[in-house]
Amino acid sequence: MELPNLKILLAEHDPWITDAFERFFRCKGCFLVTVNSTEDGIGLLEKEQFDVVASEYELSGEEGLEIFKCAKSSNPDAVNILIINYGHPDPVPEEYKYAVDGIIEKPFPFQMFLEILSGRIQNNPGDGKTQFSCSGNTERGVQ
Repeated sequence: MELPNLKILLAEHDPWITDAFERFFRCKGCFLVTVNSTEDGIGLLEKEQFDVVASEYELSGEEGLEIFKCAKSSNPDAVNILIINYGHPDPVPEEYKYAVDGIIEKPFPFQMFLEILSGRIQNNPGDGKTQFSCSGNTERGVQ
């Protein structure tokens, strides 16, 4: 699958995950920016637009969910993916549900991430909430 020129913001504290994302998505022709705090992510979103924003739930500073509010106001068609640890209870309070397009649990294969992006990008961005197939073959999305 080709994803050239896709601009991705990843907010994640784990250097193993950020390194893997950088290697994988740069090889796919994407422009990837990584940050490890909510404040840094919001600062970038105030200056630039991204096609995809993926954020870990638990970041330094505010919850990673704050990034999605800023992302939606910056680019309403951006795909916003919340990354949570496996087995985390439903982490999306009502006031954030409009800004989160879906949830994916760690660990997840990159092929799954590509399928999520492919389906969302090719099927009318902004048409509603997307359900993601996550680890353990469970369906998890934002209702």
